[in-house]
Amino acid sequence: MKVLLFSNDSCGSCRKWKPTFLKLMNQFHLEFDVIDNFKDKDKAKQYNVTGIPCTIFLNNSGIELGHILGSMIEELAIRDIQYYIKKDGEARDSGLQPA
Repeated sequence: MKVLLFSNDSCGSCRKWKPTFLKLMNQFHLEFDVIDNFKDKDKAKQYNVTGIPCTIFLNNSGIELGHILGSMIEELAIRDIQYYIKKDGEARDSGLQPA
């Protein structure tokens, strides 16, 4: 699974969320990219990013499993990360791709 964080340094919510995001990515040993949505507008458009911060979960084939718009407290973020890890594993185990 890979996780994309669309953010920008001028965004207060992004600055608040980014340290927690980085901590959790390392804690769960997840591959991730932090993308400045103003500098990489094409990628933001590709993933239909409508606001920031926007955290997008992808399976190993690059198919979106889901996304979270906005920052959140660490406990909720852990719950969501665990959900997407499970969703990714179930899709691989069944041979099906997520919708």
